[in-house]
Amino acid sequence: MVRIRGIEEQEQQIAVQNSRRMRERLDLWRVEVFDNRELADQFQQRWGYQNYYARCERRALPIRAEADRFSEILYRLERGEIIKIIARESEIKNEGGFQDYWYEVIGSEGIRGWVFGYYLTVFDADSQQVASGTEADANITHFLNSVWRPGYFISMINENKFDLRRFDSGVGLFPAPLERRIVLNMPNSQFFFDYRVPIPIDSNNFSFGEETGTMLVVAMHSPQHITIAFFDDNGRPIEADYYRLEADIQAIVQRERADRESRFSEILSYSRQYRNATYGTLRFLGGKRFSWQNNNALRSYFPAGVDEGKVAIELELSDALAANYDDVLSFYFSTAEATPLHFAYRINAQGLTLSLVPADAISTYIVERVSTAHSNIVLQVE
Repeated sequence: MVRIRGIEEQEQQIAVQNSRRMRERLDLWRVEVFDNRELADQFQQRWGYQNYYARCERRALPIRAEADRFSEILYRLERGEIIKIIARESEIKNEGGFQDYWYEVIGSEGIRGWVFGYYLTVFDADSQQVASGTEADANITHFLNSVWRPGYFISMINENKFDLRRFDSGVGLFPAPLERRIVLNMPNSQFFFDYRVPIPIDSNNFSFGEETGTMLVVAMHSPQHITIAFFDDNGRPIEADYYRLEADIQAIVQRERADRESRFSEILSYSRQYRNATYGTLRFLGGKRFSWQNNNALRSYFPAGVDEGKVAIELELSDALAANYDDVLSFYFSTAEATPLHFAYRINAQGLTLSLVPADAISTYIVERVSTAHSNIVLQVE
């Protein structure tokens, strides 16, 4: 809403000059005209909803002449219709068992009046954050305005050990209230929960979803901790804890990737080729590819006829192993069905010391022990 001079009507819009002396077009329903500057300034001082709009979530929701469910109906809103918020009553009212605020609004047809907020989604046009749930419930509003991460994010951050296949900024529970959808991204799967309005069960429990679709039930234990429950596509129940974290997940991922790149670069700084008469010659090629030839002592661990592929640093050492090794090298062979090999390693100017990691020694993404038969494989710098 703005105070204007020199209105030029253009159908349902007007052309005005903004604060940067540039002309822009506004819908008529967004403009308030005053007889003088004093009246405009008074209105601006008491108006705290400059950026707030609402979307109607129910067909034929009435705009009334007064903040009273028995007052005259001026207009009926369509579901999905956007209206401008002008003001809100200071107290929540109970109207027929439903509790919410009354909002003073103006619609695209120029109708100005009052709408009960139970079937409105109020949002800030700048931030696109929901300012009020459909029943002005603080917990629902907080849930919808937050991003939630799985509990293992906290463990990884606290231990400073990361599985970047599962620790990623794209993993989490992402409410999208303006789209009436909640998106759950897991490392290997994705779920969508579309809903019309949140359904309060009690003050700390609520659900989202239509009767014909998948229902998401949320239990809020604190502003930072929720439990979600739903059935997956195969009808299996899933329940998990999620948390609202202040940590910058993307920054952590970038830092961890840079650190791993640095560690791999350290290996290359000594040499790109390491050799042992018994264990063969290991060459690091461009694009993090490798070839490992004449690996007779390890032949039974290599896929038949394959001695090349890609190398990565992606596993973490247990605290006990971290005292003796720098990190873990993972070798993925060019044959897709081949099982990768993992080695804990140490690097220095004399060479690369490797210790084979048995497949059963990896707990999720942390290496707990190394092989007793193939430890301290020393490949000399060439």
